[in-house]
Amino acid sequence: MSRGIAWSILLWTLAAGAARAAQPSNDGVDPNAIDRITRDGYPDVYAAWGDGWVKRINALMPKAAKKASASSECDRVEYVGYSGRSTPRKTIVLYVDCTNGKRFFLSETDIHGRATPESKQGKTSRYSDDALLRACEEGVKTKMTYPLTFRRRLTATSVYRAPGGNVSVDFVFDAKNKLGAELPYRARCVADDQGMHTAEVTNY
Repeated sequence: MSRGIAWSILLWTLAAGAARAAQPSNDGVDPNAIDRITRDGYPDVYAAWGDGWVKRINALMPKAAKKASASSECDRVEYVGYSGRSTPRKTIVLYVDCTNGKRFFLSETDIHGRATPESKQGKTSRYSDDALLRACEEGVKTKMTYPLTFRRRLTATSVYRAPGGNVSVDFVFDAKNKLGAELPYRARCVADDQGMHTAEVTNY
């Protein structure tokens, strides 16, 4: 092969490589990310929704992956699945997990909407510790016979933010029981992207 031909081939190869690099990347979604619902794989879900709805859910999964991948919070979509937050034959909710641990819950409205979705972690990160503590205290007081006697121990209070996005508020407090005796109790409240769940109160 002459030097001129070899040089031409080299230039063509470099040009082709540059052209490929200029093309939009499709690696934002793992090719095996979609976990479609099948009759054998998810018999209970299939029975609850029926053929037509299952087809609708499965058709939304690639769209949910694309939607989440458009968020700067998601480095790469690695899994898309059916969420238990769904209501059979009424409301479809899918969840999308990204390689960096971020999770998105997307309803059908979210998937078709224009807004860029926000991850579960992104939503809960906007809850301040003070707001969470106040919300937990109010929830605890609704369980007390004498809520005005509630007194939280500041030195036995913690707010833990889990990598998955949940936030746990734990503290010890004193309050009077039904007999009027002041006793110590332990409280725990868990918040996620849907808000704070019912407070749990146990004896300390």
